[in-house]
Amino acid sequence: MDVFESKVRHVGTSFGVLIPKEVLKEEKIKENQTVKVAIIKKDLTLLEKAFGSVHTKSFKRDHKDRVVWLLLDTFAWVEFFNGSKKGEKVKEILKKEACFTSAICLAELSEWIEREKLDRKKIMKSVKSLSSIIGLDIQTMEFAGILKVKKRKTMKGFGLIDAIILAVAKQYNLKIVTGDQHFKGENVILL
Repeated sequence: MDVFESKVRHVGTSFGVLIPKEVLKEEKIKENQTVKVAIIKKDLTLLEKAFGSVHTKSFKRDHKDRVVWLLLDTFAWVEFFNGSKKGEKVKEILKKEACFTSAICLAELSEWIEREKLDRKKIMKSVKSLSSIIGLDIQTMEFAGILKVKKRKTMKGFGLIDAIILAVAKQYNLKIVTGDQHFKGENVILL
């Protein structure tokens, strides 16, 4: 996967994004090939409002810079919103890296918000602004079922939601940011 900046341009009655030739060549993308596009929006003013002043330098990545693509699980988001030490690590990650959240985490966060009687609108807006949400499709769900059965052979209590998060991470080649020990041994950053 490659990350690059591109301006949205008006094309006829629609809008489009140009992909640099270097990226097309490196990723071996051909004309008329279907590709997945991730929209990464960073609104650090939400971080400032929630956790104080955020100091970041303005920068532009060129296509040669290494960018880590990360999938934040529910554990990471809860720690972030609780403002814990682990949440501070998540805050730093959000400032520096391309972050994604699986749609299944929105359900878990919704449950946590309801249980704790928190500001749903503010929290969900923050998650959607600070990360790109990855929807679930049939392939992901089938893959998650297979992963759950395999993981349960060696790890008691590995649940279906964990399997869905792991399936998303594997399909999109993302490193999971979590404190959940169920993901130990996978491609993770353990908080």
